[in-house]
Amino acid sequence: NGHDAIQFNSTNNITQADGVFGTKAGQWTYSFTQSDRSGHTYPASQYLAVTNVSGIQYLTNATFSLWARFDTNNDDEMKLLGAAYDPVYARGGQAHATNCWFLGRHDNPYLALVVYSASGVRDVVSWPLDVVQWGGSYPDWSTTDFHLYTVTIDCPNNGAVAYYDGVPYMTNSIGVPWLRIYGTQNLPWLAIGTASQDGTPQWGDDLYPNSMYFVGKMDDIRMY
Repeated sequence: NGHDAIQFNSTNNITQADGVFGTKAGQWTYSFTQSDRSGHTYPASQYLAVTNVSGIQYLTNATFSLWARFDTNNDDEMKLLGAAYDPVYARGGQAHATNCWFLGRHDNPYLALVVYSASGVRDVVSWPLDVVQWGGSYPDWSTTDFHLYTVTIDCPNNGAVAYYDGVPYMTNSIGVPWLRIYGTQNLPWLAIGTASQDGTPQWGDDLYPNSMYFVGKMDDIRMY
């Protein structure tokens, strides 16, 4: 429906990899580092930006679905779909950022749909912990194969269901009347492979994104 993604960091290209259905998937790879204002340095890969969010910026009923296979990493904040920033800190303020969301990790190695409501941040549903090695001195939060991560949201009926490889895995209340893609105060955009972090989608005109980068393969990303 015209929701094409633009790769703004064109010198650091997403490459092709074998996908799920005999076609090609995208391969995100750590290839450089970035730092934040506090001096922390993070490994960085690539990202896509969906800047035409017509029809998907505000959702009361929706399905998000993608295949992913994680490469070796130990990033407990890695994002696959980033449409959120904490409204408490958003430059647009709570009126612009409330009810935003992301699909990724939230201080844990498992994936979750996370929503920022007026009352705070909440992991709505999550998926199995399927990483190679969770603990120990050298954790490896990769996965050994592709898995299908799907979530349906039904805000009028206050429900959300996570599906793992097509099988219902977890049901919970969604707790908000609708979801929103935030991005920035003046430009909502959906980040694929990172978090927007209240920055513009263009590469290099501000500090963001500078962390939470996905590393691995993604295929057949869908939003209904």
